Amino acid sequence: MKSKTITVGAVAEKIHALIKPGADILLLVPPFTANSPTIAPHLLADIAKGAGFRTDILYLNLLLGSFIGFDLVEKLGPAQQLQYWGMLNERLFARSAHGLPKLGLEAQTLADEALSISGNVVSHRWMDYDARIPLDYRDFLPLEETCFQWVDATAEVLGALPYKIIGFTCRMGQINCSIGLINRIKAQRPEVITIMGGAACAGDMAEGVVSLSE
Repeated sequence: MKSKTITVGAVAEKIHALIKPGADILLLVPPFTANSPTIAPHLLADIAKGAGFRTDILYLNLLLGSFIGFDLVEKLGPAQQLQYWGMLNERLFARSAHGLPKLGLEAQTLADEALSISGNVVSHRWMDYDARIPLDYRDFLPLEETCFQWVDATAEVLGALPYKIIGFTCRMGQINCSIGLINRIKAQRPEVITIMGGAACAGDMAEGVVSLSE
């Protein structure tokens, strides 16, 4: 696996081909999720339309897939082992979201699901899990570099667009990517309203997600 250089120009060309100026709201589906429609943004867009607001929807998982391959995006999405235990999809954006080292803290534990969650195998002995996933975290460092460049370039392009509200639908596997993009967009345009919603923002988890933003 080799890293790919992501430029602002390449990202801008793809985004500008998909959305046109004039909408008030932009709803985003960040990596990693299945390469299929997500119903929530479309329902929200219809509600906004009834209230007199125009909404654009952009599937960022497909945008990233156009650079790294759609098969890889699918493998890092829902129903894959790494989605729930290895946390590779979140680790790929840990540097972008929190300024952590590449692949986050103690990346060498990525292949052990219990260690990757909390660093404590004993506390997870009740879980029925495969202790070792057959992978080497170093194999994913080039992909992490590509994702890091992609967040920077994508945020720069999105931040330059005149939307009043930018929203993210977010479940497990999409949190760090969303936080990384939001922090950069807000730094570029402090006045834009950014919103996160979805399964990762339900109940008490909402407070935890808010605490991740700068």
